[in-house]
Amino acid sequence: MKVCDIGEFLLIKRLLEILDRDPHEILGYDDVSAVKFQGKLLIVKTDMFVESADRWPGMPFSSIGWKSIVMNLSDFAAKGIKPLGGLVSLGIPKDADLASVEELYEGITKACREYEIYIWGGDTSLAKEIIVAPMLIGISDKILRRNGARPGDVLVATGTFGYTSIAYKALFGRYKIENEDLRREVLERIFYPKVPLKFGVEALKNNIVNAGIDSSDGLAWSLHELAKASKVKIVLENTPIPSHVCAQLKAWGLDPLTSVLYEGGEEYVSIYSVSPENLDELHCLAEKMNVDLYAIGKVEEGSGVCLKKEDRETPLEAKGWDHFKYDK
Repeated sequence: MKVCDIGEFLLIKRLLEILDRDPHEILGYDDVSAVKFQGKLLIVKTDMFVESADRWPGMPFSSIGWKSIVMNLSDFAAKGIKPLGGLVSLGIPKDADLASVEELYEGITKACREYEIYIWGGDTSLAKEIIVAPMLIGISDKILRRNGARPGDVLVATGTFGYTSIAYKALFGRYKIENEDLRREVLERIFYPKVPLKFGVEALKNNIVNAGIDSSDGLAWSLHELAKASKVKIVLENTPIPSHVCAQLKAWGLDPLTSVLYEGGEEYVSIYSVSPENLDELHCLAEKMNVDLYAIGKVEEGSGVCLKKEDRETPLEAKGWDHFKYDK
């Protein structure tokens, strides 16, 4: 059996079963790790950028640096935690252009300034391609888990979906974006994504939300992970897709909903489960912090994930982006 036969997520779970479980780690399989430490929680996350797997065509080095930090911050946002800072391990070929490597670190620095964190140091080593592996660390009294969604909750998303679905088709496929404004917007979003970090921190601080998950592995997959962890059923009622994104996918003869559910990812939108009585407060917080918040569904008793359309529910597949099963 090969790794590609089981895929990334089953591989992770099999590897975790080999390791000794720390009784002080409280989350298990989640977006981050959280360890009890001197009366607090030590929050740790590492998510690496590998050039052959993660670099978009035409992606500048500053974007590699920016994105390598933001992709880790997205998991912190979903957990309601602001990291203090972290380390960066860098693998580079020996003939790499020095100016390009410095540009990469300028991207790292800009992301850190934007989100008010620091990189304290790290490591460098020889590699056949560019590999950037940040590890970010935070400390908190509490954390949002995946297993906190309750029947009756409303599901909300901190942004729209579809831009990366277009990007995959245009940059790795045979499709062309005719509208130059849309093309620029797509490239900006995939090269320099942003995350609602402060919003997630305030939502947890004020006890407004019950559970959270990062959606960067794909919308359908993330909803399944949330439903499985919380042992509930999730009903997707609304998928926020911008009209011009929807129009472009339709112009290519593609179904926008299918593209967004199964052929996207890397959008770094946080999904939260919130009690109905806290929904107005969450919307007020979103408006105050200039975050676009969309109600996308509800939580019910049961299991699995369904799409509700015209009073009819259709089961959604547990499918998302998998490094070992799909190539860009």
